[in-house]
Amino acid sequence: MRDFFQEFILNQFVVSVALMIVLGFLTRWALIVKKEYIGYGLGWLVSLLLLITYTIMFGDRPRFDPFADLNIFQIFLSIFLGLATGAAIQYSKDMGKDIQGHYSKRSVALRVAAYTMLNLILLGLVIVESSVVQRMIGIFGLAFGIAILLGMVWELVDDEQPKQGFPPQQGNIPPQSSSQAANRYDTRRNIKNRDRR
Repeated sequence: MRDFFQEFILNQFVVSVALMIVLGFLTRWALIVKKEYIGYGLGWLVSLLLLITYTIMFGDRPRFDPFADLNIFQIFLSIFLGLATGAAIQYSKDMGKDIQGHYSKRSVALRVAAYTMLNLILLGLVIVESSVVQRMIGIFGLAFGIAILLGMVWELVDDEQPKQGFPPQQGNIPPQSSSQAANRYDTRRNIKNRDRR
């Protein structure tokens, strides 16, 4: 079972295809839904710059054994970094809201750039790095997805909570229901009609 997860689910082809599918959904969301061309382009440029710098600086170093297993430190480091990155992105998303709960144009552009950059860097590392790093990126991606989905579920739970408190009132007048107001109006009308007789 351990070999199945390491050799099949976390291999280069599966992780690359998963990241390319995510990139496809991300591209559709950024360009068609949000129409955020500048943030999407910024994500591409930053990721290309970082990947080129990485390959120039570390491209010639010796690779790890391609059949080496992940040790416990590499597994927990990948999980921790994935959860922390997902939580940070969810937290920063909430920071970009204005008073009415709408996202500013700048925060949407920066989110698009961050998502694009992260996805492309992970895809580039899967292509150029050894199988150990590929497996770590696969675990990182799973933990990152869990953190993002947990944040979405948390937002749904907050939206379904009933609003606490009462509507603003004028002065010290106690709130009245519509039936009480209607009864009071009918009583006044009956008194006026009786006085006219």
